[in-house]
Amino acid sequence: MSDEFLERYHRRPGRTSFGLQPWRDDSGRSSYEVLASRLGGAEPSRRILDLACGEGHLLALLDERGFTPLWGLDRSEDELAVARRRVGPAVELVHADARSMPLPTGGFDVVLCHMALMLIAPAEAVLDEIARILRFGGELVALTNRKIDDPAYDALLHRIRGITAEAGLPRLRLGDPRFLARSGLAQLFCHPRYDERSLTIEDFEVHARLPPARLWPPLQTMYDIVRLPQALQAELEARVLEEWSLLTDPDGMVHCSQGMRLISVRTAR
Repeated sequence: MSDEFLERYHRRPGRTSFGLQPWRDDSGRSSYEVLASRLGGAEPSRRILDLACGEGHLLALLDERGFTPLWGLDRSEDELAVARRRVGPAVELVHADARSMPLPTGGFDVVLCHMALMLIAPAEAVLDEIARILRFGGELVALTNRKIDDPAYDALLHRIRGITAEAGLPRLRLGDPRFLARSGLAQLFCHPRYDERSLTIEDFEVHARLPPARLWPPLQTMYDIVRLPQALQAELEARVLEEWSLLTDPDGMVHCSQGMRLISVRTAR
C-alpha cells in the first residue's frame, strides 16, 4: 500500500517542494535551506548524495552554493525527468529504490534526505544501505516532520480525520513511526554501522502567514488529502476554510506552524 500510493503521488512531480514553499523558520529559511546550511561551506571533492531527491529542489540549491560533486537518487522517473532539466548534466541522477541502491560501497561523504526518510519501510533496509554507501565516518543528515500543537494545523488534521472516517477509508500509514519520536530515533540508530554517540536531533518550527484561500493549496499536497476523491477534497476545503476564517488575524491572515526535526548521525569508524 505504502509503495504503491507513493508511486502514484509522485507521478505529479514537485508536490513536496510546492507544499513547503510558503513555510519559513524563525530566520526566514525554508526547510531546504535549513538542511543545506547544515553542511556549512562547500568543500571541493566532498561527495554528496541527495536521497529521494524528487524534482531536484535541494540539488539546485546545493549547486547554486557551489557544492560539488553531487548525486541525486529517486524511485520516481517522473520526478527525475524534471530534476534532469533543472540541474543539467553536472549532477548525476540515479533511478533506483533507496533500499537497494546501485551505488558503490563507501562512495559518499554525506547523504542528505529531505522529508522522505520516515516514509521508507522497512527502516532497517534503507539505513543499512545508507551506511553501506557512506565512507567510515561519513554523515547522514535528514529532515523529518514532528507533531506540535498549532490551532490552524490541528483544525486541518481534525477535519481530515473526520472526512476520512465519514468516507469509510482506512488510516493512511506510511513508513516507520519510530522516526517521529526521539526515543524511536535512538532505537533506530543503536546500530553497529552507526556511531550512536554522534546522533544529534535538532527541533525547530516553520511558519506561514497567509489568507485562508492561499494557505489551502500548499497544504492540499498532504498525502492524506491527495488520496481523497476530488469531491471529498472539495468538501474538506470548504470545511477547513470555514474553520480557518475564525482564526484569522485583523489583517485576514492565518498563522500556521509545522514541526520539523533535523537529524544527523555518522557511520561508525
